[in-house]
Amino acid sequence: SIYTNSGASSASAATTTVFAANTWYFVSMIYNGATLKIYVNGIEEGSFNITGNVTDCGSKNLLIGRNRSGEIWTGKIDDVLLYNYARTQKQLMKDMNAEHPAGGSIGEIMKAHWKMDEMTGQILNDSSGNGNNGTVNGATLTIDRNGKANSAYSFDGVSNYIQCSSDIAQIDT
Repeated sequence: SIYTNSGASSASAATTTVFAANTWYFVSMIYNGATLKIYVNGIEEGSFNITGNVTDCGSKNLLIGRNRSGEIWTGKIDDVLLYNYARTQKQLMKDMNAEHPAGGSIGEIMKAHWKMDEMTGQILNDSSGNGNNGTVNGATLTIDRNGKANSAYSFDGVSNYIQCSSDIAQIDT
């Protein structure tokens, strides 16, 4: 499920997929300033209307593997991308097949790309060139969806997460 709170209102959307253990899924969200849609493996499964710009998280950092309510992910996460515009379903399919945009200045269209295999100590490096690195809190490196060692993170469902800067969430819609 995805939950959001715009200050004046809140909404949620859930997927229809029953997630099986030991199976990788490509989960995406697209927000265009009016509607937030959730996709699983490139197929739209839920949406809700909520208006406003994603412009300021204040002092709240972007979190991977947990939410503000303390719910913590159990499982693996690999290859997190954040763009500064609403992608199309066709573009999501390209991301799912690892055909990320090439040429030009990738930092102009991609806010962050955490491949989950580029880190130094507890710092997860952002490969978009924008310097939006994250701090790994307890999550451990593991095998990714392609069987490559140390290329995804495993989250224990108790206390593991990755924390990124609050500036990262400033996105144009």
